[in-house]
Amino acid sequence: MKSRSEFEVALTGLLNRNPIPSLDICLGELLREEQRMATQAVLGSSKEISEVVNVAYAGQVKNRGKGQIQCYSCKEFGHIARNCENRRGQAFQAAISDPTTISSIATIASTNQSFATPEMVQQMIIIAFSTLGLHG
Repeated sequence: MKSRSEFEVALTGLLNRNPIPSLDICLGELLREEQRMATQAVLGSSKEISEVVNVAYAGQVKNRGKGQIQCYSCKEFGHIARNCENRRGQAFQAAISDPTTISSIATIASTNQSFATPEMVQQMIIIAFSTLGLHG
């Protein structure tokens, strides 16, 4: 197969693949190579001469004192959330006040210790939602 010398590298790459790609893939690769060469020709014929300049930026470290740091929990300055005195409790805490709910959960849990059936999981979810006041 005779081809233009500009496409020799692309053709060699395609023919050395294992397995050899389909005709559609080969055509796509050749079109992509043609587009790349056209782009390079436009950039190369541009009258603007661009030079690569290596630039090193010195990092500017700001000295942050304790008055500059801000707590993510209370948004006050001078401390971080780990040391926050105004820290809120954990979210999603719930308390069970109905003793029948506790016995229902205990009954479900004691039926079979090795695994939970889908019905048991569904019942536990219903109990948890009703404890949180969600009914549906």
